[in-house]
Amino acid sequence: MKLAIGSERFGMDHESRGDVRVSPQEVQAVLAYARRAAIDMIDTAPHYGRSEFVLGAGGDTPLPRRIVTKTPLIDSDSIGYEEMLMLTTSFSRSLWRLRVNRLYGIVVQRGADLLKPGADAVYAQLKQWKAEGKTEKIGVFVRDGLELDALQSQYAFDIVQLPVNVLDQRMHDNGALRRLKLKGIEIHARSVFSEGLLLAKPDELPSRFASYRDHLEEYHGKLQDRRLQPVEGALQFIRSVPQIDYAVVEIGGLAHLKEVHAAFSMKTGIDFPFRRFALNEDLDLIDSTN
Repeated sequence: MKLAIGSERFGMDHESRGDVRVSPQEVQAVLAYARRAAIDMIDTAPHYGRSEFVLGAGGDTPLPRRIVTKTPLIDSDSIGYEEMLMLTTSFSRSLWRLRVNRLYGIVVQRGADLLKPGADAVYAQLKQWKAEGKTEKIGVFVRDGLELDALQSQYAFDIVQLPVNVLDQRMHDNGALRRLKLKGIEIHARSVFSEGLLLAKPDELPSRFASYRDHLEEYHGKLQDRRLQPVEGALQFIRSVPQIDYAVVEIGGLAHLKEVHAAFSMKTGIDFPFRRFALNEDLDLIDSTN
């Protein structure tokens, strides 16, 4: 398993969840550290504001050799000429912004888009880009097992991105990760901190999460018993799932990357009751964080 850099905060158009955009100079420092640390993947998307542009803007440090970007979100109920034009234009712009001729992966940002009428054309375009050598792999992000099963009944992917974290262990428990790995599909874990919920102090949770305060207080208490910081606990859980190939973590700067990399590099095998803290059946919570 490897660490991948998520780049959403490199190009945000505005602040969200209290996050602050990472400056272009800081991005270059992040890339330099990633190179020294042999972190070989960066994950971006057209809707991450100026992220692709910032990454491709140049500097002394080259990008990691594996770049993954996304398709645009398709808001219409079906796929037609306009949606395909948006798809192809977005892909061309991604290559131009990143200043590359070839990607490691292009991922459909919302799996449900491939279940709409006319979506066969989207998949055919992905396969064409792969055949032309413009991307090595094609993939999709899925929210749950039902969506994954529906997509796999129609399409074949090289990469599947999906949410996995201490609170959301559904894809592990229902056997989806094992089945994907048996097919040789590369698995990228997303939302490894449950959008920051696993790192927040229980007494500082947003009001919509107040009912989970006791649950998270118990979790943090167990972390303290084992002298683990929240970021270490979250990444220790991810490292305990053998099917995952990459853990994609949104990085907020050089100091943040150093903290994440140190936690990710810790010795694994810590005895911790991660299973106790899964909230797999609480779809309201999962939908609000993933």
